[in-house]
Amino acid sequence: MAVIAASLEELALVIGAQAARAFMTAFAGRRIYVPQAIGPDHPIAAAIGADKAAVLADYYGGTHLEPPLAAAKRWRVLEMAAAGVPDSEIAKALWTTERHVRRIRAAAQAAAAQLRLPV
Repeated sequence: MAVIAASLEELALVIGAQAARAFMTAFAGRRIYVPQAIGPDHPIAAAIGADKAAVLADYYGGTHLEPPLAAAKRWRVLEMAAAGVPDSEIAKALWTTERHVRRIRAAAQAAAAQLRLPV
């Protein structure tokens, strides 16, 4: 059986950004089997909605996905920081260190600054 380490970006291309974030929040760090048909009571459908679950099944049906935990944590740190949550509270909520939170924020700021450089 195939196992795919699906990135947030890849999932966003398949099911949309909002559903990809919901999928990562629900399943990051765990191996989850994607059946070829997902019923409305399936945990995937509960996490991302039946319509997006059907799209996911069309694309990944019959495989196991392993969404990376680090990517989900990075996304969650940035989301919480954008909402004004202090680094100490982010670290506490996500079971990580304040230093790690600062590193994630700094890397995201550097990447954003790089995109703004003139050509």
